[in-house]
Amino acid sequence: HRAARAVGARLVFVVHDHQHHTRTSGTHLGLRRQVRRADVLLAHSRFVADRVAARFGRRPALMPQPVPVAMVRLPAPSTPVLPEPEGRRALHFGVLSRRSTKGTDIAVAVAEGGVPGWEFAFLGVQAPDVPGARSVDRFLDADEMVDAVRSSTASLLPYRMASQSGAVVLAQALGSVPIACRVGGLGEQIDHGRTGLLLEPSATPARWARSLQDLDDGGAAELAAAAHRSVWAQHERFAVEAARVVAP
Repeated sequence: HRAARAVGARLVFVVHDHQHHTRTSGTHLGLRRQVRRADVLLAHSRFVADRVAARFGRRPALMPQPVPVAMVRLPAPSTPVLPEPEGRRALHFGVLSRRSTKGTDIAVAVAEGGVPGWEFAFLGVQAPDVPGARSVDRFLDADEMVDAVRSSTASLLPYRMASQSGAVVLAQALGSVPIACRVGGLGEQIDHGRTGLLLEPSATPARWARSLQDLDDGGAAELAAAAHRSVWAQHERFAVEAARVVAP
């Protein structure tokens, strides 16, 4: 902050999460200081913006979460982390050590029960070993993750808590239909039945399995195309609004 002030730079602070993933992770004292000192305060979901305003008395400007352009344009890795799917693939990925918030147990139950015509894959740190599914338990390089998401038909995101999700943006940008819980800001990112599917937090594994069946008969391609158009349109809007918001 002192260095920025010394050269006359403005400080832009983007609040991705308004709270820690667990109560034991710490307090909000550092966040409060950042919020107060920033020249420009931004958030990517109304869900986060409302809670920052209520907790700290300052409302962030709202703009869409951008596509990680440099990441999605990476060339395919020399050795793909997953082979080409034989049919449709449902992917559950991320920092899977946070299983309670990621809803990994739901994805595991769906994979164990099986869905005709679908195969399952789990990618990320502490990915579970599920019989019949592919699992990669490690940190993936960006090109590996992009290639894996692009190879999937759907991304299973049964989160129990979310401010918004970079996984949703990545899936939409790469043609994988996001299927997520209607929690936090995810309902702002997914237009149900048009750019993905939203399920209630109480949805059972059987209901999640039916959501995959709903993507059969050409539905997946239509949703993926609409999601791709939507997320890139939002990215363009982000670029325009960001330039306007941070201008002196």
